Amino acid sequence: MVPLSHDGEIVLALCKKLLNTLRIMGPDGRAQFISTLAPGGQACHARPSLDPSIPSPVISYEDNKESFPNRIDWDSGNDYEEGIDDGDDGREIVVLVDHDIAMVWTPYWFKNNGQLTHVGTNCFTLAKDPVEGWKIVGMTDTGRWPSDEDKKRLL
Repeated sequence: MVPLSHDGEIVLALCKKLLNTLRIMGPDGRAQFISTLAPGGQACHARPSLDPSIPSPVISYEDNKESFPNRIDWDSGNDYEEGIDDGDDGREIVVLVDHDIAMVWTPYWFKNNGQLTHVGTNCFTLAKDPVEGWKIVGMTDTGRWPSDEDKKRLL
């Protein structure tokens, strides 16, 4: 990854903060998750269909205020962990900043209770509010079942 500007470091840290909140269960985790988001923003997820009769990917949209935070079962007691998969084969973090907008591209892996469940890429869009600073306005992600190579590399 190329060296980042000051704002580049800040937006990457904010995206990592959102991912790290998944390890904090209960109201505190949810509140920290929401603190990274712009209230009028949206998340979009592209996932493989669990139903063979429905073509993949299945695209879902969620608003930042309610639907996106409610996607996570904060009271489950599960150990969720999402990590950035910065490495070989084109998997690298990309951070672009132009004054008060930014984009952060992060390949990722996701584990639930220590089990690798899926991998993919997050694409965060951010805006810099003059009062609150950087906030995540949008998050689009892909998800796919881990390949044997993914499992070998990540387990």
